[in-house]
Amino acid sequence: LATATASTTMLMTTLTATMTTDHAATTAFVTAASDVTPATAVVASTTEAAMIKAGNWSTTESVMVKPFPSGTRCSDASDRSPCLSEDFKTWMRLDECLECCAADDQCKYAEFKSELGAMGECIKMSVCPAILQIPGDITITFKKVMRGAFDSPQWMMRCPGPPTMTTSCMSEELYDEIVASIQELVEGLDKTCEEDHCDQADFGGCVLRMVGHDFMDFDPITRAGGADACTDMDDPDNAGLPECLYKGEFEGEVSLRDAYRLFCERVSLADFLVIAAQAVMSLLAEDQSKHMLSHGFRSQFHYGRTTAFEGCHFSHGILPNPEDSCVAVKRVFVDSLGLTWSEAAALMGVHTLGRAQIANSGYQGWWSDPENSRRFNTNYFISILAKGWCVERNVNGCSEEGLASGMCVKKNQWQRCDVDRNRLSPEMMLDTDMCLAFSDQEGGDGMLRASEDDCCAWVHTMARPDGKAIGGDFNMSGVIKANHNEFCSVKCGGSHPDVSKGEPFLCFKDTLRQGINERRACCTFRTQDVAVDCRNPGLGAEAGTGGPAAEAVRLFAEDEHVWVREFLGAWKKAVENGFEAPGGHLKALGQC
Repeated sequence: LATATASTTMLMTTLTATMTTDHAATTAFVTAASDVTPATAVVASTTEAAMIKAGNWSTTESVMVKPFPSGTRCSDASDRSPCLSEDFKTWMRLDECLECCAADDQCKYAEFKSELGAMGECIKMSVCPAILQIPGDITITFKKVMRGAFDSPQWMMRCPGPPTMTTSCMSEELYDEIVASIQELVEGLDKTCEEDHCDQADFGGCVLRMVGHDFMDFDPITRAGGADACTDMDDPDNAGLPECLYKGEFEGEVSLRDAYRLFCERVSLADFLVIAAQAVMSLLAEDQSKHMLSHGFRSQFHYGRTTAFEGCHFSHGILPNPEDSCVAVKRVFVDSLGLTWSEAAALMGVHTLGRAQIANSGYQGWWSDPENSRRFNTNYFISILAKGWCVERNVNGCSEEGLASGMCVKKNQWQRCDVDRNRLSPEMMLDTDMCLAFSDQEGGDGMLRASEDDCCAWVHTMARPDGKAIGGDFNMSGVIKANHNEFCSVKCGGSHPDVSKGEPFLCFKDTLRQGINERRACCTFRTQDVAVDCRNPGLGAEAGTGGPAAEAVRLFAEDEHVWVREFLGAWKKAVENGFEAPGGHLKALGQC
């Protein structure tokens, strides 16, 4: 690894030495960097790739270049023309040469030949039929590539020194340093959580969304994808991720890059992102779960992931579409990631942090109340079962004209419809959340979809598959206890004027009156005599017709430690897919 300072002489010397290699696989890209002067370049070389950062280009945010090894020239290029500097001279610095080619739409290749130290002659060409290796020649040939071929997070994350593609060694102390740097960023954010903002929830949710979108593109057949820091940043599903990655948001313009730049010369971005997510989850957990997660993540973490910064377009469209309900969950989490339904549900628990926003995904609302949305806990699972949910269609306001022209698609979700929803911040669930515990109304294909099913999703407090008594296979008592003895916004043992008419609301009471009161509490925005129930564990036309992970959701809701243990196992599988043995190169902390 070699680093060139602002000295253009050292720049050329280092670049020439680094690009001289006996293998043909050397590649590189150049990116803009506000903290790097035009005369500064950083060079890194490995057997697979070299990365160069040079110049603060105002015209090259969508352009990259690949250098061929030193001593290469284009042959038979008939349209060679010199680049001219600002004062119309033919001699210029390397960064000026690259900028000249970047600014010219016709330029596809550039040759830089330096015979006088830092300055050299720059030739631009539109074609290069063949590359010739000329022994002793110090010319370097660059090929310009539009950014679309490289749209990966690494392109966005600037490093002040040579960025490491594969972590060669990581001690426990280095892991702890990275965790501390991430947690310091999160701790510095405003802890206030209200209906329209919660900085820690939004930042934490964005970090987890980034890592999840990264590992969810794993292909079990080709073994491509996985947690390699390579996801197509042009995919609309990734809207909003640049803010927490590198653009910065909230007061102080906080981003992961603030911490990454401290470790990027020693730790690959692929490893760094996984650690960043673990740091966020550990910090925002509470009580014993905080210790379980912090210790569990650290003890099971293996380093050595290689960052992939090319070919990330293959991940376009692979992410689960919430409108596909549990069909999407099965395709991605079960079939591709190799998780059980219980593990898939546990991993979906990351939705306990953050919210959905129309600008990013087309959906809108918190998965929990704002305060719980900045805490890594089981409120997500509690909310699914202890609240009432009804459909909310076309939440993004897609017009018929927009739909017909292909400019938008209608997004449908579930909104709270229990008795006191109007006094609360907007809470929502996606089809891929609700389908874990509920299935569609009678007569459907079993998949719960807000676009098709006009039903109310709720669970009786005394529900069990045979519908006869509490304490059976779907005992809701632990869920309600975890929800502070509240069910569909009504305190058990209390009363509500719109529900029990002054009479006690007797949770777990197996009576017709309590059944009517519970339905009134959970589905208050439905016409009670015509409301249709979504099929769920213990209610509906058939016994026990809930979603494929209904029992797991119940167990997680009532006991956070059960969820944490299942989550740790699911997380390890998800972030190690494609890197694990046989053929993998991951190592435990301290094994260098």
